[in-house]
Amino acid sequence: MDEPQRFDPVMLYRRQFLAGPRMPEPFRAWPVIHFSRTLLIGCHPELEVTTVSQQSRMVVCLGHILDPHNPGHGNSQVLERLLTLSETFFDLEQALAKLGGRWVLFVSLLEKQRVYHDAGGLKSVFFYADPSSQDLWVGSQPGLFGEGLGLSPDEQLVKQFWVTKSQNSWVCELTPYPHTKQLLPNHFLDIERQVSARFWPSVAIAPQTLERAAEQMAEIIHGLIAAVAQRGPVA
Repeated sequence: MDEPQRFDPVMLYRRQFLAGPRMPEPFRAWPVIHFSRTLLIGCHPELEVTTVSQQSRMVVCLGHILDPHNPGHGNSQVLERLLTLSETFFDLEQALAKLGGRWVLFVSLLEKQRVYHDAGGLKSVFFYADPSSQDLWVGSQPGLFGEGLGLSPDEQLVKQFWVTKSQNSWVCELTPYPHTKQLLPNHFLDIERQVSARFWPSVAIAPQTLERAAEQMAEIIHGLIAAVAQRGPVA
């Protein structure tokens, strides 16, 4: 008789992450970063992880972050420059607007902690606020909460989704898992308050001529492609 297949988080959740007050049993073999007194970050062994600290400031980057104006810089150099420019979260957000890539940042600044991700939300972030324990969990997909915490989808909500005429995707932050939301692009997650907030645009955007905008976009795209090519083989 065949043995039942065991759940293997290393194979099933490649390059994923799960952060919370502790590491659930299925993910205890993953490398862990002690980000704060309330949050451990568990990372799949193949996930690119870079940590940089400056005085009381700290940033943990999951994934690849690119500077189109300094394409030769690796993750550590990009993050060191980012922290140097970031006395406040406003400074940080202004500096992030110039960066590309596919990444999630856990940032500790001014004794507060936030989570940001790339402007397109290419590196997904979901968060679950446990209503009974008040614990906050952050992960790259809701399935991690299901495997690690025993969280199940709301079957009634799933049924409502399938009977609608626009069931191609869940709307905005909504997910089928109770008390679980997706972090939207241009939003950050406030770890202490357990809420997300929009941060861009934070100031009025100066008008540009079509010609000047095209020049800037071409420069950025060229820089991003050059930065990606510096990291290794690309298709």
